[in-house]
Amino acid sequence: MITAFYPGAGTDIVPPILFRNIKQWIYMDSQPRSEFGNKIEEGFSRPHFIPKLLTVMNQNDFKLLTVQDDVYTFYNSEHNQTICYETNRVFPTALQPYHFTYTLVLCGYMLTNPPPNFIASYSHIITDSKTGHSTIDENILLTKQVHTMIYDEEWEYWIPSNHTTHKIQSYVKIIDKFLI
Repeated sequence: MITAFYPGAGTDIVPPILFRNIKQWIYMDSQPRSEFGNKIEEGFSRPHFIPKLLTVMNQNDFKLLTVQDDVYTFYNSEHNQTICYETNRVFPTALQPYHFTYTLVLCGYMLTNPPPNFIASYSHIITDSKTGHSTIDENILLTKQVHTMIYDEEWEYWIPSNHTTHKIQSYVKIIDKFLI
């Protein structure tokens, strides 16, 4: 079974919608405790994160199965896809061996202090047209199997109500290469 790891996932449902062949998704984010990793100062917590996450998952037929130790497990029965969402986990300190899967999703979040050869250890990378990458990361991506999700410039992708399967499939296309 193909598995994907998505650090800093936020409420992004686009990759599982577009990559239905990936059946197991492992999401990780430091939210709701903090949007900024280990910084837990006043104002950094995101109390609306979980309700927003539940809404986005539900409107795309990912039903909440379990919640255990800040891990939310969602399942889409039509496509046999599971998302195990590890909340309140900070990259890279929370990395475990099972996070090193076949596919890495690099969207939106700039990896802070990744372990040596972290990106290089994945065979397949999913990224998007909105995310900038460092020169070092770009050079690694050029040697990998990369799929880039291209967002329509007219689509207001940041609005949770726009995160529906129909809109995602209408406003995002996939190319099988990395754009520099």
